[in-house]
Amino acid sequence: MKSAPRMNGAVVLVVDKVEQANPLVETGISVGGRFEAVLPLMQPSTRVTLSNVYPFISDEFLETSLYDIK
Repeated sequence: MKSAPRMNGAVVLVVDKVEQANPLVETGISVGGRFEAVLPLMQPSTRVTLSNVYPFISDEFLETSLYDIK
């Protein structure tokens, strides 16, 4: 586990890989002898921050260019 920050009144478990998250979701965890269900993120995503991009370059162009990198 990388970290466990609080977000909107819940604790968010951050792990390195999906393979680490799946068993947690399937089995849950025990905290202080009490079982707690683990819910997956509904829409997992990756955040990309671009700096020094000229304002005349459209969001659509940037989005298309990022999809092409895959």
